[in-house]
Amino acid sequence: MVSNLTKSQLEQVLLIIEEAHKVSTAGDLRQCVVYGVGALVESSSCAWTELKSDLFTTTTATTTQVDISNKDVNVTEAALSFDQYASQHPVIARLIQKGNLDTTSISDLLTRSAFQNLELYQCFYKQLLTEDQLSTGYIENGYVTGLSVNRATWGFTQSERSLLSHVANCVFPLYKLLQRDIYSETDNRPMVGAYTNAILEHYPVLGITPREADVLALVARGKSNKHIAVAFTISEGTVKKHVENMFRRLGVNNRVSLTIKAMTTIQNTISE
Repeated sequence: MVSNLTKSQLEQVLLIIEEAHKVSTAGDLRQCVVYGVGALVESSSCAWTELKSDLFTTTTATTTQVDISNKDVNVTEAALSFDQYASQHPVIARLIQKGNLDTTSISDLLTRSAFQNLELYQCFYKQLLTEDQLSTGYIENGYVTGLSVNRATWGFTQSERSLLSHVANCVFPLYKLLQRDIYSETDNRPMVGAYTNAILEHYPVLGITPREADVLALVARGKSNKHIAVAFTISEGTVKKHVENMFRRLGVNNRVSLTIKAMTTIQNTISE
């Protein structure tokens, strides 16, 4: 996927991914990524947008999250304007149809004149001095999540597509994990319950102890060592020791990678 990238580009992609692994909240990850990609790919701005499922059934969308690298843009006003015409967006329409999306630009799907004739362009993108947009995204739990690069010219190179695709493929799984606590408090509690139960039920395949499985279940939900210590009436030092033991046994060096490795191992075992 990235064979056409230069060594310098690969190093920059890895830097963004490394920084994304350091954050602890979904909001921090969004900001980290939009500023990183905005600097990596020539653009007028880079945006991370999350829409509620209104777009599936109505002519307007409801933006729940938006982060944009252009500090001159009023995010609230931009979100309201975008919501009104989001259903006209050809890339979002393709994403909804497929369920997930390879890196795709507006210019892949429409002629320039056709795009400029849309109300979406006239009332939104024209105001942002955007003539084309390269995006990738996915749908999960009734939300459309997308990472986009806006440009004042028409067209994107294959190298730029590879850059965006590689970053997205690495940071989207992290974002989903960071979002799980938010969902657990709202309409997706059953999903988080199943996720935690899978760890508690199948932990032997990970080579960890029952207590470590208890700790891992909370690590997977983004809980801190302090929170876990209080939950199990143990010291933070003991929690840290459990986490470090699991790092060693699963061959990882951070909590996000630990969760991904654990769930991947469990899912592979269940599917066999």
